[in-house]
Amino acid sequence: MKRRLIPVCLMLAACGQSNMAPPPEKSADAPAFSNSPSRGSARAGNWARASAEHQGKPIVWEYREDFPTEKLQQMPQLMVVSLFYEPSREDALPNAGQEARFDLAEERMRELAKGKAELVAAMSWNRQHDWYFYGTAQASQAEFRKVFADAERVAGTVEDDATGKFYSTLLKRMTGK
Repeated sequence: MKRRLIPVCLMLAACGQSNMAPPPEKSADAPAFSNSPSRGSARAGNWARASAEHQGKPIVWEYREDFPTEKLQQMPQLMVVSLFYEPSREDALPNAGQEARFDLAEERMRELAKGKAELVAAMSWNRQHDWYFYGTAQASQAEFRKVFADAERVAGTVEDDATGKFYSTLLKRMTGK
């Protein structure tokens, strides 16, 4: 678990409030992130977005602000699904078409996860898009990988995180609380 959390914590550090960058200006090749990180209320709970730079590249986090930590008793596993993509943009963030495909994949993963896992964060950085779920032992990361046709470009990890270390670190870095 520590091996995966250390790089994640480093990326979270890049998004601390002191490093917050203004949202990118609209342009034809601007990131395609929707106006609402809750994806039009498709995502459960209240969502926020933070952006910054990490290793000279923009990083964008979308995270649930109100995940009930008491659910960690029923959903103690942190599952991360990582999709690696070829960006058409110089800053390596997804373009509009890629973001639309990510949204569809996320929707399918949320459907598969009902009652077994909950999405708590998503992150795009340097040719990689990650989804972070807390889940039960019945939630299968392999099920999530089936959502993607090109399984070689998808990776995943499952770690025990019953204490919510990832989520508490995420909130602390994003909100300072």
